[in-house]
Amino acid sequence: MKAWQISKFKSPLTLIQKNIPIITSPNDLLIKICASSINPLDIQMKEGYGQNIIQVMRKLNGILTGIKQPDLPLTLGRDFSGVICDTGLNVKSYKFGDEVWGTLGVQRTLGTQSEFTTASYKSVSLKPNNIEHFEAASLPYIAMTTFSSIVNTNFPLSLKLFCNYESDNKFFNKTHDNSQYYDHTKNVNDDLTEEKANKKSSPDYTYTEIMDSGDGNKDCLDDILIKNIQNKNILIRAGSGGISTFVVQLMKAYNAKNIVVLCNPHSFDLMEELGAYHTIDYKASDVIQQSRILGPYDLVYDAIGNKFSSSTSSNLDDRHSIKSYMNLLRPYNKSKYITVSSPLLSNADKYGVFPLGLGKSFLDYNYESIRALMKGNLFYYGYYMPNAHFMRRLTQLVESGKIKPVIDRVFRFDDLPRAYEYFGDKGLSKKGKIVIDNTKASPPD
Repeated sequence: MKAWQISKFKSPLTLIQKNIPIITSPNDLLIKICASSINPLDIQMKEGYGQNIIQVMRKLNGILTGIKQPDLPLTLGRDFSGVICDTGLNVKSYKFGDEVWGTLGVQRTLGTQSEFTTASYKSVSLKPNNIEHFEAASLPYIAMTTFSSIVNTNFPLSLKLFCNYESDNKFFNKTHDNSQYYDHTKNVNDDLTEEKANKKSSPDYTYTEIMDSGDGNKDCLDDILIKNIQNKNILIRAGSGGISTFVVQLMKAYNAKNIVVLCNPHSFDLMEELGAYHTIDYKASDVIQQSRILGPYDLVYDAIGNKFSSSTSSNLDDRHSIKSYMNLLRPYNKSKYITVSSPLLSNADKYGVFPLGLGKSFLDYNYESIRALMKGNLFYYGYYMPNAHFMRRLTQLVESGKIKPVIDRVFRFDDLPRAYEYFGDKGLSKKGKIVIDNTKASPPD
């Protein structure tokens, strides 16, 4: 198979030939990748960002699974849409030929910017039947990050979702018997053919039906989302890339009272079409004042954090600091400030993981939390977490038309380096996700 990889950090992407991976965990699936996308994390991982934490995660995963993974070479890509080619012994929810979409954790060195990869069945779901693979690949990672960020603010109710992975099996066991599809004695490298890898399934059910069949976790997830979104005044500070275009639609789907988005002016029409009630130029000198007029806010969802606060311009610091936007929350109302721009990875890179990196991150979190509590509000860091319940809910939202993929540009698999260059050039001016379509043929030489 073909795969793009880096042999060292900050090095160019190289297209290589390697063996199709084999399943080494009973919970894993072998996936033929039809499409993937580029996330900011991919750019950061390519430069070596966060490697101190990621190395610890790989070591812990190796201890738990008995499977050690080297840090390099590394194939990037964290989300995908594709077709199942083989399944592990514990997998009862999926069969050969199913079209699925999902995510990979950062501890996996064989990412999705390849022709095949392996993924845990706990981080995938059936692909929505109303969109193509290249569209599906644009959503899973940002959706899992958003869902987990919101759900984690509702402890202990969130424990029910994160601790119960296995309940999804009961739906499939009720619907059909998968035992006939599994032959785990074969060697996938010897037996896999292009015809089999491209074979599509024809399930006699959809996730919309499954989600409406009485799953208590569905109600739990909906309760959390409704509690945080319905009839709330919400500010989204995330530009117009993948995160913002998804979050706006999610807030609209759960009936937010008002949605204000800070983004580039050329994206105003797009964000309003997706559901924003108001749009503000994030570079405007009076962006804080404009935002305050439309506030106060019950929830601020922030994908930028203090990214630009190191500038020598004090005015720029004010416009791009967590402190300024936290002051826009509705006071003494348990309003929430969620940022997915945590300092954990950067602190670990700068100070090491133990004890200084984690200690500094703990102090940073407590500093912001205390500042929020002084005004009766709450502060949270949001992180990506894979979850089967979230993926099923995402499938239902897409099939119902409440969430639509927003794609800036699609590149062929062989043009991946150009896609990374394009991502860097566009910065915060992107309109949606940048997608890699493995099914698009390369032009003849």
